[in-house]
Amino acid sequence: IIPYSKSFASHAGLQKAVSAVQVERFRGRISGEVVAVLQALRLKYNIMFCDRPHWMTVDRLVSHYSVQQLEDGVNEVVESLTATAEEDSSPVVMENLLLPPFPELFQERQRVMTHCALQASSRAPVMVVVGAHHVGGIKDQWHTVCDERELEGLLSA
Repeated sequence: IIPYSKSFASHAGLQKAVSAVQVERFRGRISGEVVAVLQALRLKYNIMFCDRPHWMTVDRLVSHYSVQQLEDGVNEVVESLTATAEEDSSPVVMENLLLPPFPELFQERQRVMTHCALQASSRAPVMVVVGAHHVGGIKDQWHTVCDERELEGLLSA
């Protein structure tokens, strides 16, 4: 968790970012999470980043599966996506090759996000901004408490 503070970024840099987020050409090229963060800065809302670092998920993946399991899982997804694209005469769109064969790691991240958002919401109303793939999992887990031991396990490799 990286709490936002006044020293998080320079005043000039924030002013430029807040101005840029208003330009339609810019808004169409960045993710929704970035737009939300910049708007929150503009409105002087507190920001709490509630995801574990992606490298941690990769480390957990590598420590839980063999290279062969990883290769087989990713190849299975690629073959499926390629076959579907060929049937539909559409391009192959690869969003996240690790989600289908290793869903537990995705669910772990959602657990961490939910825990952080629940902690923040106990102090004040919050708006949770996440990628679309996380919405269902966070809603499903919203009333489930994550104990400290479980959280420690989710935040280690």
